[in-house]
Amino acid sequence: MFNTTDDFNPYLAPGERVVWQGQGRRRMNSMALSGWIVMAVFLGIILIFLTLAVTLPMSSRSRSDDAPVFIILPFVFLMIGLSVGLPLILLGQRSNNALYAVTANLVIIIYPGVKGWGKRVAVLPLKGLQQIVLSENRDGTGTLTFGVYPMTVNTRYSGGLWLDSLPAFWNIERALEVYQLIRKQMADH
Repeated sequence: MFNTTDDFNPYLAPGERVVWQGQGRRRMNSMALSGWIVMAVFLGIILIFLTLAVTLPMSSRSRSDDAPVFIILPFVFLMIGLSVGLPLILLGQRSNNALYAVTANLVIIIYPGVKGWGKRVAVLPLKGLQQIVLSENRDGTGTLTFGVYPMTVNTRYSGGLWLDSLPAFWNIERALEVYQLIRKQMADH
């Protein structure tokens, strides 16, 4: 899977050991899917405008000054689609490559560098965690979110956008077991 020594040792105290390590399941998550949907919708809008730009000037009744609008608008929609959809796709890919660990005192999340972003590490002391939210799927996979529930926080001003704004174990196997392990580690210390 991955090498604990190389990945997590720089963040561990002397004598501290990893009690659980994992990685999100590699499948398309909702964030990446949202990005693809946004890109597909805007591509559809672009195709409609380009079709109108070609067909309207050919009709005898609609020879007007509207043709440049049908050529400029696709570029506007292309920029909007790329600026919204592409970051969602890249952040979804980044969450699929994240490495997770739990020690007796810490939760460690390592996002390896992917296209356009460098490596990012979140080290959270278990003692300071105010809230852990478990979202479990039918197949036992799930997400553990550390901190305030995402819908109640203004993510724009809390350290980043979307994925980076709230530390979480995204799409992990046996999410309930990991949740119970973290609660046990919190109770022991």
